[in-house]
Amino acid sequence: MPRPFPVGQFYQPRRPVGIRRPAPQPLNWRYPRKDMTIAAALSYEGGALLCSDTQYEEGASKTHGPKIGHFVCPGGRIGFAMAGNAAFATSAIQKASKRVRKAKPEHVLEELEDGLEAEYRRVVLAHPDHKSDWTLPYWFIISYWSASENKTWLFATQETTLRALHAGYECIGIGKDLATYLLAPSFVTGIQSEADALIIAAYMLARVKNSVSGCGGSSQLLVMRNDGTFELVDSFPLDRFAFNSGWYDFNARQLLIAATHRDLTTEQFEHHINILAASARHVRAAWQQDSDVKDKFIEHFRRKAEGLPNPTEGPQYPESTIGDLSHPPPLQG
Repeated sequence: MPRPFPVGQFYQPRRPVGIRRPAPQPLNWRYPRKDMTIAAALSYEGGALLCSDTQYEEGASKTHGPKIGHFVCPGGRIGFAMAGNAAFATSAIQKASKRVRKAKPEHVLEELEDGLEAEYRRVVLAHPDHKSDWTLPYWFIISYWSASENKTWLFATQETTLRALHAGYECIGIGKDLATYLLAPSFVTGIQSEADALIIAAYMLARVKNSVSGCGGSSQLLVMRNDGTFELVDSFPLDRFAFNSGWYDFNARQLLIAATHRDLTTEQFEHHINILAASARHVRAAWQQDSDVKDKFIEHFRRKAEGLPNPTEGPQYPESTIGDLSHPPPLQG
């Protein structure tokens, strides 16, 4: 009969002679990923749209900042959205933009690709831990408006490569899979108008930020049109619309389930239809109300810029600014 162990002691098997315990390895999985982002590009009949969230995570801290920017280049304009290691991506686009500004119009894309490739090789692939450290890589979605062709093209990077996008959309970041699933049905027939593209992008961002860890903050949307105009779109009414659309999604699913119930009476099924219709009316009313508020803000800023008195007294709203990541401070040395 085996002897019981004294109280407080446990059996410890003997380690074979000559075998040492392996040295502890660094636990990289303890640290948050640096690709906690959702960014996407959509093309429509009149141009292209870049969108992203604004949340950054580093260690235990959470901050917010721009992930979308644009700059003038010879013969056009370049817009970009980034995901992954924000510090490396920002440095790469700053150096590439300097190189592109010195190029001839017909060599802009070639110089952009060469500049991004050189930086990726220098910063990521030359790093001694690039095969094991997944916090090093970064990705870009690029929009390029050509003045000679009056058209906006979309491109995406993958390590040292730059490829043209022909599917009409592309997603990067940790929210890529869900965003692709949400956007794909809209491109069966294509997106016709800019307004539709903005709504689809806002809806996708809201669902991803609500479901994927590491994606959050407000939405950023950059429109680059084929006529050469561009706009950083105010996301307030779009975010509100996307928030209100959550109830519509829920009621639409309830109606779909109710349609399969054989024991459901016609009156009960009509009740589900009425609930869905009421949800759609609520989304429409909230959208119109937010659009009216936006129009009042625009009128307020227009009168302020022109030095005209406002019809009513109210609080002074500061003008929003977004840093241009393509214009870095001068380097020392």
